[in-house]
Amino acid sequence: SFFATVGPENSNYVTIVVMAEVPVVPVDPQPQNYTFNYRGLVIDQTGVNCGYCPNATDVLRSLEETQGLNEHYNEVTCHAGGYANGDPGNSAAANALNQFQSSMISGYPCILVNFYGKPQSYAYNYVKSKLQEYVTANDGAANVGVSLAVTGDASCVYAAAQVKSGVAQEYKVTAWLLESNIYSPNQAGATKEYHKLYNHALRNMSHEYSKTNVQGDSYTFAANEVKDFAFELPIISTKWNYENMEVLVIVSAKDANGRWEVANSAVCKINE
Repeated sequence: SFFATVGPENSNYVTIVVMAEVPVVPVDPQPQNYTFNYRGLVIDQTGVNCGYCPNATDVLRSLEETQGLNEHYNEVTCHAGGYANGDPGNSAAANALNQFQSSMISGYPCILVNFYGKPQSYAYNYVKSKLQEYVTANDGAANVGVSLAVTGDASCVYAAAQVKSGVAQEYKVTAWLLESNIYSPNQAGATKEYHKLYNHALRNMSHEYSKTNVQGDSYTFAANEVKDFAFELPIISTKWNYENMEVLVIVSAKDANGRWEVANSAVCKINE
């Protein structure tokens, strides 16, 4: 950190973070292409003490098998809220996301699409319909894309990303650390073994977050501009397994209501 002094005046501090390692993103095979596949988010608000939550797990598995839609979203499970006491998937980041979306959570389980899309219930047809609304509105394509590479060790995960926009736009950009294969023998209502396995559970975020800021910091892009990002995502619990980690990068833009909604997302596993 440093600052400048001129006479009696001091500037604000400028902080430069030097990361231990930054992976190399793939070379863009189509540098003149500015149209990308659209991927939104499907977020499952859930908890270990929720007896109906395994039903939502079944819905998510069905959605993964739905051709034509499964290539248009990434999945996040948010283990937080009133049913998450003792939940091995819980984290401070999950608590922040849960509080951010709390106004849309009328009961558990609750599956939400992107940050503001609320299906009528967590039933498969309602979730499918809400996701389809976003895909149709974007014609299955996006003006912004993400190239991503991830590495790390038991103490920290590092991600490098290039965000490429075909239009002049202000975006918010964040990276979320997710973990899969979390075993929970105490899951209420479990009738199948996979009900006891948590996948894509939110563990950490790349920026300073709170219940009002889970979408990251904002950046202004010119048309046909590429920006480079580097993210450091500490593994703050010895119970987390970095070998089962992946990094989700989310790019958001303002929607018609002035809310920061998902413009696109990309996910990458450790060492990929």
